[in-house]
Amino acid sequence: MGLPELSIPFEAPFVLPLLAHAPFVHFAMVLPIVVLIIEILNLMLKRRILSFLSLGFMFLMMMAFFMVYFSGKVDGSEAFDLLSLHGQEELKEHKSLGGLLVYVVFILFLFKSAIVVSQNSTLKAMFVLFMIGLLSLILLQGKHGGELVYEHGANNKLVSELDTNLTDAQAQVEELKATIEILNLKNKELNSSLTMAKEVNQTSIVEQNVTVPESNLTLDKNATVR
Repeated sequence: MGLPELSIPFEAPFVLPLLAHAPFVHFAMVLPIVVLIIEILNLMLKRRILSFLSLGFMFLMMMAFFMVYFSGKVDGSEAFDLLSLHGQEELKEHKSLGGLLVYVVFILFLFKSAIVVSQNSTLKAMFVLFMIGLLSLILLQGKHGGELVYEHGANNKLVSELDTNLTDAQAQVEELKATIEILNLKNKELNSSLTMAKEVNQTSIVEQNVTVPESNLTLDKNATVR
């Protein structure tokens, strides 16, 4: 994605427990849908009470997204060292997009506040389009979050343990391969030594068999050559 690293310049006012990110995420993902439905109804019914109701849900959504971001920092810090390099890059992008969403929701809250004051129909229609765009970003963020959990095992104890065991097993396999290579080299050296010993032994046997008695090599002085 290539997003710049976006962060919130302050910390949560209280300590968040580990694995609180998922509940906040599911809560925060519902609120934009509720706001969008209210806004569509308001375009048709034109009731001021609906504008205030939408603004109230926008405020709640803004708070929820702050909590999503801060809880994500807690869970992400815990999971970062256990992820692969690719998983760590995915987590960084996930965090950046999360920071962007917080800023977008905050701006939309201010925009909605201005709409409540002005009651401008054009701005209301624009706000609906902005909410649809926000939902698209949220779905994209949810996709990345799912990949972190299901593909990279972020904050998944069982997957992390399996990854650790797999890494250990791979290291043992590499050690066994190295040992086998050493044994193969020694086996080749032993075979070479045995081959040389056999050749020397065979040469010695041949030399013994080739020895001819001197009596067989003496020629009869009276023999005539024809």
